[in-house]
Amino acid sequence: MTYWDKWLDVPAAGLLFKILKIRQKLRQIQDAIGMDEARLGEYRLAQLKSVMAHAWSQIPLYREKWRAAGLRPEDVQSLDDLAKFPILSKEELRNAPPAATGLSRDRHYVFKTTGSSGSPISIAYDRDKGFYEIALISTFSINLHFQLRLKKGMSILVLDDEAMEILPAIEFPRFKKFLFDALEPVENQIAHINRVRPDYLVTYPSVLKNIALRVQADQIKIHQPALLMTTGESHDDHTRKIIGQTFAGELIDGYAATETGVIAVECPRHNGLHVLDYRAIIEIVDDEGRPVPPGQSGNVVATDLVNRAFPLIRYSGMGDIAGYRPGRCTCGLRALPLLDRIEGRKIDSILLPDNRIVHPYRLTLLVQDLPGVQKFQIRQETQDEILVLIVRDPAGAREASSAEDLPPYRELKKRLQDVLGGGMTVRLRFVDDIPRSENSHKYQTVVSLVHPPGRS
Repeated sequence: MTYWDKWLDVPAAGLLFKILKIRQKLRQIQDAIGMDEARLGEYRLAQLKSVMAHAWSQIPLYREKWRAAGLRPEDVQSLDDLAKFPILSKEELRNAPPAATGLSRDRHYVFKTTGSSGSPISIAYDRDKGFYEIALISTFSINLHFQLRLKKGMSILVLDDEAMEILPAIEFPRFKKFLFDALEPVENQIAHINRVRPDYLVTYPSVLKNIALRVQADQIKIHQPALLMTTGESHDDHTRKIIGQTFAGELIDGYAATETGVIAVECPRHNGLHVLDYRAIIEIVDDEGRPVPPGQSGNVVATDLVNRAFPLIRYSGMGDIAGYRPGRCTCGLRALPLLDRIEGRKIDSILLPDNRIVHPYRLTLLVQDLPGVQKFQIRQETQDEILVLIVRDPAGAREASSAEDLPPYRELKKRLQDVLGGGMTVRLRFVDDIPRSENSHKYQTVVSLVHPPGRS
């Protein structure tokens, strides 16, 4: 805890100290971006050693894993030494306590993933990391990374009480007037954009696509932000094309996850995604955990250099596929290495019989608190039929042959029916596993086989 921290929640004065914390983090980010390759390497190694020593002393899971492998934090003498340590799986993270030993309740937040990857988990951020993440997504930081002069932004994101996206509003409630819910009707989102008139908009690709489709279909006039920043899902060419037909602003993708925060941003010249090396280490490995050379795809393994509440070290649970590009970029972020586009994060919206669109997160959030669901997939088979594939938790009940024989699944069906309306038939089915997406080790949790007419 720093001297400032004890003043953060003091009425009136606390706001000043929070602003000072943000400015401190912004100076750290600005300094890191300005480092040459040698200095950045030294900085990253120092951060890595610090976070691993902290994990050893405060997180029993890491201590046990590393001892079993015959390793200790002192074995890291170079960045390459990180690859000696065992990979942390999503299942291990799910089964571990969400925060470090002895961390007081007022010194951290606990967020839950949206379930877009099929298995929601909880992760703790210490408050210092929280201010770092707020600084990283601030207008100053966006201008710093992309050499712009934007002034006003707004976000359309999932605003569930346990979603990481609400972090800025937790510390700075005034930000709520620029933060809107991705689960609102599309027409409300369009109205918010036209009222706020932001210089930049932060949202998910599927939300931006749904807005673009409504604007095109109803010939609505919409404010044009200079920058459109998307995150949480992969762009496909179809989505980018539809967005580009409606919005003239620059479309930039960000790679972020609840577990890590923002770890990469798209190159302004669209050459891939620049890894924010100063705040995370991204490895690309094969299925046996061996490093994959630049130019080849592999599994993303992430190490967060910022969080102390529960530092993620060699975490594979995001389940994404990517590859480093050989060489360096020539844009303003040339010091940061490039990833090819992230694969495996695509998620569809649902088109209702009356042509209304339901955002996928509105459906995945319905599954989070239900017992007995290990994995799931919500499939729109036709415009009036939904099939939910369910992989039961091994510890759950096995006596029923039909999903609709058990109370938790009947409750799921009711929830879906309430959201989708009476014009949609909902069926549930037990399966042994969820089918994978083509050419990917991941599966989509919301799949629609129905597309708006004329939008192929």
